[in-house]
Amino acid sequence: VVPVPPPVISEPEVAQKATSKSENLQAMLSQQMDVHIQRCQKSSAAFDDDRWVAMSPKGFAELAEQQWDVMTEQHLSATQKAELLHVRNMITSLRQQMASLQSSLEGFQRAERELLINAKAN
Repeated sequence: VVPVPPPVISEPEVAQKATSKSENLQAMLSQQMDVHIQRCQKSSAAFDDDRWVAMSPKGFAELAEQQWDVMTEQHLSATQKAELLHVRNMITSLRQQMASLQSSLEGFQRAERELLINAKAN
């Protein structure tokens, strides 16, 4: 058996195909970048309007002190601290309940799979 030599392709044809493929790739990348930019512009996840604070005319030092008080919860009254503690306890309780429910759900899903897999035809 004599091997068949590969077909001869002219250099201009190779250059034309390479240019075409390169242009197609550039167009596809450009389109994907445009889609990505549009998606990012629709989302404002990078900036949280609820946490935006206007700069005080008194300066950065006062703003930093106020933020420190918020971080250390020094700005709260006794009633507010009690309410915050209650909210945090409720969050913890709900997370525990969710974990318990998730565990129960997984158990029932395992039981369902076992029943379906081990069921014998009657």
